[in-house]
Amino acid sequence: MVQNIIKSKTDGGENIKFVHHDGKREIVFYSTGVVNNSAEDVGTYNFGKAGVNHNALDVAPYLLFGNNTYDSTTLIQRLKLAVD
Repeated sequence: MVQNIIKSKTDGGENIKFVHHDGKREIVFYSTGVVNNSAEDVGTYNFGKAGVNHNALDVAPYLLFGNNTYDSTTLIQRLKLAVD
């Protein structure tokens, strides 16, 4: 598994994201070790592999639409997080 520290979209705290070795499945934990299933920060499934394919199939749709229909972040918030 690959581990990344990512900023929470909801409270600005840190989350810990693990990506399965297949590059497809993710799980996100709060810094306390509890699984983060919030609509804004929940782990997602990656359709593309690293690079252009991942950007087109996973990153662009996330930036445009969020994680899911319950994600309360705005396009501007998601774009800001992407460049931070």
